[in-house]
Amino acid sequence: PTVPQKLVPVVDDPDLTQLLSVCSGRSFCDRRDTALIRLFLDTGVRLAEGALVSQEDVDLKRQLLAVRGKGGHQRRVAFGDNTALALVRYLRVRAPHAGAEQSALFLSTRGVPMSTNAVKGMFARRGRAAGVSHMHAHRLRHTLAHEWQVHNGNETDLMAIMGWRSPEMLRRYGRSAAEVRAQR
Repeated sequence: PTVPQKLVPVVDDPDLTQLLSVCSGRSFCDRRDTALIRLFLDTGVRLAEGALVSQEDVDLKRQLLAVRGKGGHQRRVAFGDNTALALVRYLRVRAPHAGAEQSALFLSTRGVPMSTNAVKGMFARRGRAAGVSHMHAHRLRHTLAHEWQVHNGNETDLMAIMGWRSPEMLRRYGRSAAEVRAQR
């Protein structure tokens, strides 16, 4: 039997704006969550890859993130100016925070490294507050792949950014972009 292929929902601009606006304050959590959301959106990292980032993995000067992906494979992915600014702002409020000596980049309010479940919970909580249904880190991964392909980005580069070795993943993540390009 043929299994129907569903389009994976991506986060559109109004929803992304709303998501970022619910964490636009100056508190520790607001700065951390903004940095997390922007980092996931800009780099397309998987949940575990982003949640387990250490401070040493971030190169703010060159705007690169070192990622340890599935199977222990390493790659470097770039992030933009807005993400760099969000990270700098977060690091500023992180410095005097409990647990600042931890090597993990993202800390909980108690000063312990955030777990993947804590990051997952943050996305769900911020998504509910923004009125964005089913918000999770993987939607931002799909959003990056969608936008990359809608704007005719190089597919080989996208595979490298996402850590894919199979073109099948490129096709799977690219279905929504193919539909947009076909409509044009």
